[in-house]
Amino acid sequence: MFSNSADRSGRRELIAVGLSLIIVYVTTGSCGLINATGRTHGPSWRMVVSLGPEIEAWGIYPGGQSGNPGSARYDEFIDEWVAGELAELLFLKSKTEVDPRIVSRLAMRQK
Repeated sequence: MFSNSADRSGRRELIAVGLSLIIVYVTTGSCGLINATGRTHGPSWRMVVSLGPEIEAWGIYPGGQSGNPGSARYDEFIDEWVAGELAELLFLKSKTEVDPRIVSRLAMRQK
């Protein structure tokens, strides 16, 4: 087993599996904590929501948008996830609300 430093607060370990090397991200946590991570399991989606007069939320989901391990973007946000970083989430008050972060819309109608 080989170890090297991760870009942020976590640690990466290279582990030999057959003829391949895989990267394992080592984080802190246990099954009794909010960050319930272990050597073989852990949360993927993380979200924090402030339920005040104006809803604010932050979250992160590693694994790319599709969640497909074969995707070229599958490792997006892994380092941020390991470091416990969150991104601000957009909550709209109505379906017609406009925000500069919205780049497209998809309307689905029942036949």
